[in-house]
Amino acid sequence: MRGQEARKNASDSHAVWAITGQSVRLVPMAKRFLTGRGLARLDGCSPTTVFSAKLAGHVVANGHGRFDVEHPKNAAWLRRVKQSKKRETTTAEMRLDAVVAKVERLEFDCALARVFYMPRCAVEAWMSAYADLLTTALLAFPKPHLVPLLWSGSDAEREKFGRMVHDAMTVHVGQMGNLHHAIRRALDDAAAAYRDYRMEVPRGIHLDIDNPEEPATLVEAERRRSLASAEFDRMMVDRRRGVVLARDAVRKFAVGTVLDWRNQIMEGFGIRNVPQLRGAMGCTGDAGANHRLHLVLQHALHSAIVIEVEHAAQDEAHAVVGEEAFWKVVWPLAGQWLPPIRLPALPSVTHHVKQSTITSGATRS
Repeated sequence: MRGQEARKNASDSHAVWAITGQSVRLVPMAKRFLTGRGLARLDGCSPTTVFSAKLAGHVVANGHGRFDVEHPKNAAWLRRVKQSKKRETTTAEMRLDAVVAKVERLEFDCALARVFYMPRCAVEAWMSAYADLLTTALLAFPKPHLVPLLWSGSDAEREKFGRMVHDAMTVHVGQMGNLHHAIRRALDDAAAAYRDYRMEVPRGIHLDIDNPEEPATLVEAERRRSLASAEFDRMMVDRRRGVVLARDAVRKFAVGTVLDWRNQIMEGFGIRNVPQLRGAMGCTGDAGANHRLHLVLQHALHSAIVIEVEHAAQDEAHAVVGEEAFWKVVWPLAGQWLPPIRLPALPSVTHHVKQSTITSGATRS
């Protein structure tokens, strides 16, 4: 009698939880410590699932690699609600809502990426046109009608002064270096800095989403999700390849390069050459006269840069990149991001010359 009770108690001590179908019942087992395959067979899952649960810490093995079915963690893992049960509680409407939310996020990201990233080819077309027209305008500076405004005197003196300004500008253009190389370097820097700029909605810009209506079926939602995901992934690949550039990076590097060219012409040319020009004309080193001539040169160069270069560069880039890229890329570059040149007023000094009276900012000492 005592032997039968001992065997019964021993069999009860080795009982484990077994999950079969919709019920959980206590099944007496001969083994308490199971291998991974044995635990997977008992749970009704694959050995890979047991291995993943062990790595995640959901089940615990002893030093021999065996799993104690009476261990609290192992017993709780065996009693868990499996994914198949969770999927049964998820309705079709809930799955559709989840996919629709993903579709809305992906389509919003695509619309934001279209606005935030700019094609490099359009930016390079505008900058290349700007560089070519700028070089041509500077090499032709000063035009004959500007020479009387730069220097008041006889015709021979004006011709001499205009020739000296032209020679000085030719040297200055050569010292500015290869502008197209500077363009490529600036755009490469803008492409390399894509990690520094996160996508944000630009101020004052409305996002144009292709399909604002929610998909009505799960098939339509999956189709739109696949299209949006593919488009967004391609944009991210183009971003890393440097095919598209972030708006803020273009504003910093590309527009910054153009502003640097402006500064070299409007400020650097006059500071470097005005004393030498007046000295070659036989004038003394008068600081006030040098400053007035510097201001007159700035106004003359302003007309050459703004009228002959910036508007013409917009027209040439418009012909190269097309209508859509012009209004989305070139116009923000040339119309909004490139600030206008603000010049100080010319000093009101009137010089009386033999033939006519010319208002000028430069005097002859």
